[in-house]
Amino acid sequence: MLSSNNSQELNSQNVVESVSDNAETVYFLSSEESELDRLGQQYEALKRAFGGIFDAPTHESLKQGTFVLDSGCGPGQWVIEMSKEYPRSTFVGLDLSNIFPPQESRPPNCQFAIHNILKTLPFPENHFTFIHQQYLLCGIQEWRWPSVLQDFMRTLKPGGWIELTEPSASEIFNIGPKNLLLRKYMQDMMAERGLKMSIAQGLESLLANVGLMNIQVKHGQVPLVPVDHDVEKSKQDFMKGFGTPVQLLMSQDYPEFSSLATYEQFLVDSIKECIELNTFMLVHRICGQKPN
Repeated sequence: MLSSNNSQELNSQNVVESVSDNAETVYFLSSEESELDRLGQQYEALKRAFGGIFDAPTHESLKQGTFVLDSGCGPGQWVIEMSKEYPRSTFVGLDLSNIFPPQESRPPNCQFAIHNILKTLPFPENHFTFIHQQYLLCGIQEWRWPSVLQDFMRTLKPGGWIELTEPSASEIFNIGPKNLLLRKYMQDMMAERGLKMSIAQGLESLLANVGLMNIQVKHGQVPLVPVDHDVEKSKQDFMKGFGTPVQLLMSQDYPEFSSLATYEQFLVDSIKECIELNTFMLVHRICGQKPN
């Protein structure tokens, strides 16, 4: 049984606190305060969609005490909630930006560090029993996914689990013409950065290709406009997701969108369209186990 005071955790903590990696990234969303609010809403939407924050069959090992990695943890909601639920386990959250919760609000069994997951993870082989990652569609180029997963496999213990949760931006239902146009230019913008909008549909194969077994797939539905949002609040979210890079692309074909006021009005109309049609996106949750 592992505890928060054993020597293995202290070694892990020494490794984590020494990490600092400012390598180039393709991630194009900000880490300002309003973006943290959006990430919090996204986290709650996923909980509602799946009825929980993870599905890998790791409950017993987490109760007994083990080591868990949250890759691309953002502001750390998943790490904090899991740390409180499983106080015998140790949780490590890695992210590109120092947007972690303040020290006084962290349970004693969790740690955070800045690290670019496109680089080799700063952990030894066979270290974690559970590796969790969600919503890095915009952070990992299509060609990098295999190497990221191979490094997860390196640090995962035999019998351990990897779980990925990603939206499928190519699987949007009840979509109207305005949002179809937005999606088209969002896809073009992502393609310019080497990102694949439909990567979620290929994750099952990617996990199998790195050697995982007992792969499980689950789907959830997330509305494009949260049910508790008014148009103005959703406008802020749409401006982050479909901001300047998408506007610049659209204005090449539709010059009127070079006006910010015109573009913002188009986003407002797109939001109203989502509400009227109940537009939602499919989210894939895939987990697999490393052979013993």
